Amino acid sequence: MSSVRGRTEHAGPPAGRSLLPRPRLVRDWVWAFCGLAVSAVGTLVINVVLARLLPPAALGHYLTLFTLVFAGAILARLGLDRGLVRLLVEEQASGRAEASSRIGREGIALGTAAAVAGTLLLLVSGGHLSRLLGDWGLLPAVQLSAVWLGLEAVRLIVSEVHRGYGNIRLATATGDAARSAATLLAFLGLSLVATELTLLQVVAVSCAGSLVALVAAAVTAAPHLRRRSWTAAGPRQRRLLSISLPLMAFGFFGNVLYQGDILVVSAVRPAADVALYGSAARFAVALGVPFVVTQAVLGPVIGEMLVQERLGELERRVRAAAAVMMVPTLAGFAVFALFGTDVLGWVFGPFYREAAPLLVILSLGQVVNTATGLCQTVLIYSGHERLVMMATAAAATLLIVGGLLAGAFLGMLWVAVFSSLAVAAEGLWMVVLVRRRVGVWTHVPVLPSALARCFSVDAHRAR
Repeated sequence: MSSVRGRTEHAGPPAGRSLLPRPRLVRDWVWAFCGLAVSAVGTLVINVVLARLLPPAALGHYLTLFTLVFAGAILARLGLDRGLVRLLVEEQASGRAEASSRIGREGIALGTAAAVAGTLLLLVSGGHLSRLLGDWGLLPAVQLSAVWLGLEAVRLIVSEVHRGYGNIRLATATGDAARSAATLLAFLGLSLVATELTLLQVVAVSCAGSLVALVAAAVTAAPHLRRRSWTAAGPRQRRLLSISLPLMAFGFFGNVLYQGDILVVSAVRPAADVALYGSAARFAVALGVPFVVTQAVLGPVIGEMLVQERLGELERRVRAAAAVMMVPTLAGFAVFALFGTDVLGWVFGPFYREAAPLLVILSLGQVVNTATGLCQTVLIYSGHERLVMMATAAAATLLIVGGLLAGAFLGMLWVAVFSSLAVAAEGLWMVVLVRRRVGVWTHVPVLPSALARCFSVDAHRAR
């Protein structure tokens, strides 16, 4: 806990008093829930609409490009979206608003330069990627996906500035929710006048949705970034990169862990099977919405409690949050387990009914991940980004290596098995890490007490 104690000298409010009053915390949770619901439901409905407008093979290619774009965007933004939030929270708590404004401007500039580099790299390698996908006709769509990658990289950095200043509402309204809503509205409009789209048209509409969200985020974030500061920011820039780069690796491996199974299936199975697997994966991801919402709202609060060393209150709050998250997650899992075949057939079409076993297996991983609570968030805000990165990298490696072997010899059902195993293993291991490094538990209170006794350590030694 030395990394936490080292920041207590600038703690703003007295211990036991939160920067976010309870009524505001509730409002922020509602905003974040609505935003994540719009994003998750919007992404799901987009896939449903595209399943009606694209043949299965083309939908499979779209899902592959979607996964590659968002994985590339994580690398291109250098982890600055998360690093900026953490550093801005600390600067605000310390009363250095002008310095935080300068950090925000320079972080966005650095992220934009990296996004341009990522766009150029994908443009240059577009031909090789088209050949790997088995169709040179995909080259225009792949090249346009490079523009999509750059827009997504910058968009999330800019929108997360709001979260760093404690404005969850604007961070939500200009984030993934805005992108999903704009893209969905465009696809719904096209579905009224067209019975079929090309992959290039789909990627173009996706680029337009990301651009709309980026403009909204930039316009609303501008007031925070206009304040001038003449203080030397060099040390803070270095600290920002020292925080952000491990988070970039964590974000990339996390993306591989949660979406890399689609790339694994695309490597060993036909494009139509990718569409089948992707339909199940999109539904399974919906079970993680309560987790992502709670993480987005409680992240700054967790950072504040760690700065002030309010560990007892921190543990009570995150474990209570885990229990609340489990209620909708288990309810959704029950629906998928009992009615998965009918749901997939009704939503996507008869062809996708075969994905029901995949849906149940993938959902199990989400249930275990939710049960482990906000262990990743606690580790990140307590300065243990590298541990998070290594644990996530190990889980992603298990998915990629095991998934490729199992998918090639046993079928894509076993890719889903390795995906759920990797997600569950990562969450359980991070529960242990956060206990040993920070001294708190994060899992749902109903887990067997034997697990707690097995990994229990002396609280003072852990800190």
